[in-house]
Parts: sequence; C-alpha cells; structure tokens
Amino acid sequence: MNRILLIVFIFLYHSNFFGQIGTYTRAKSELTELILSNKIRVDEKINATTFNYLIQIEKVEIKADTLIIIAKPTKYKVSIGGKVKILSEGEKSKAITYKTSLLDKFVDNYPISVVLGNLFFTEPTFQEGENIKKFADNVVILRENSLKEKEKAAKSKMLDSLLLDFGLKIKTATKNASDIEKQRELMVQANVFFDQKQYYKVIALYEEAININLVSYPPIYYNLALIYALTENYQMAIYNMKRYLMVEPNAEDKAESEDKINEWKINLN
Repeated sequence: MNRILLIVFIFLYHSNFFGQIGTYTRAKSELTELILSNKIRVDEKINATTFNYLIQIEKVEIKADTLIIIAKPTKYKVSIGGKVKILSEGEKSKAITYKTSLLDKFVDNYPISVVLGNLFFTEPTFQEGENIKKFADNVVILRENSLKEKEKAAKSKMLDSLLLDFGLKIKTATKNASDIEKQRELMVQANVFFDQKQYYKVIALYEEAININLVSYPPIYYNLALIYALTENYQMAIYNMKRYLMVEPNAEDKAESEDKINEWKINLN
C-alpha cells in the first residue's frame, strides 16, 4: 500500500507488544491460583458451628462478578472449645459447585481470614498472613473494577455487532476518486488538530471522512485506530484496526496490524 498519504502521527506511535498483563487479569489469575494450589483454605458456613471444608478443589473460575468453585466438601463441626468433629468424609462426597459474588459482603480479618459472601478463606499454614493478604488485595481489585469490566464486555458485544453490519455494507460499496479527494481534505484538517493535540477533533474528522465512502481510502481506519490507541481507548482502536483489515484483507502490513490488535487486547486489561 502507498503510505505517502498517511498522517505523520503513525510514525510517532511506539508500540510495546510485550506489555505487562493488566491489573484486573493478574488479580483474577492470582486469586484462582491461591485457591487451586491450596495456599488458601475455603470453607462454606452452614450455621454458627458447622462448616463445609472444600477439599479436592477441581476448578476455580471467575465469571463477571461471580467466583465459582467446584470441589468436594467435608462437613465438620467446631465445638465451643475449638475441637473439630468430622461429620462426613470429603473423599466419598460428590463435587459441588459453590458460588459467591465478588460484590457480596466482604470482611478482611487480616492476617487470619477473609469473608466473601457465604465463603470463608483462611491460610492453612500460617505465614504471617502472606497469602491471605494477597488474596484480600486481589478481591479488592476485582470488586473495584467489576462495573468497568461489565461495561467493557457490553461495549465489546456491541462493537462485534457493528463489525458484522460493517462487513455487509462494504460488500456493496465501491471506490470513488472524487470521494478520495474529499477524504484527503479532511485528513489535512485533521493534521492541524493533531499538531495541537486536539485528538477528539481528529477523530471527528476521520469519522466524517469515513462516512463519505467506506472503502475508498482504507488507511483512514488504520490512522483512526492509532489515534484511539493514543487516547487509550483500546476497544475503539481494535474495532477500527479490524475494519481496516476487512476493507484491505491483503494489506502488506496485515501481520503488523494484527500484532497491534493483540497488543491492545493486553492493554485493555
């Protein structure tokens, strides 16, 4: 592709494909690892003195704001004197699915335990509360980001729908030389606002140029994706880079463009 007409900011954009995994994703990973590795003991409170100790944990998953644990339980009873009486053998029981919302009642009894909804989490081997503190910190991160993650998921679903609609539209669209000239004029105007760091005005002009003709000038989508990434709106960056590859499926920079999409997916987290 002839890149002479591409806005200069493309060459100012520096990608870091090997970016760190986002805080939210890391918190989910550490939380599940602590439970699966038995560094955190999980109990379900049945009444004041009876518990289900979840042993042989088979699966831990976090979906939206719900923590899901599949495990075999051992029911036991704690007396006033602190003695434990086993009421059933966990090895003989069937695996049960336990669920609790990350947004339910949360009590951090550092360094002893964490209460999350109907589940209690403690550290089997006391290590100055190292693991229970990490567990509690990660719960806080997930709680604080829960609404944002829901909004991102809803927006992602909407953008996927728009991509399907876009794919249908470009099938019947045709290139037009006069449209390209109009689009170039808008791109020149966008350059002025870019130099002034008025990125949202740049975006508005690019969207206007796209509406003139969806397929006449594919680099518009590429540039628009980079501008969105510059403003850290990674969902829109991904959306427009995908539109670029749909309009230009045999682009010379296809691999590079796909790498940017993968990078932005990491940054999105």
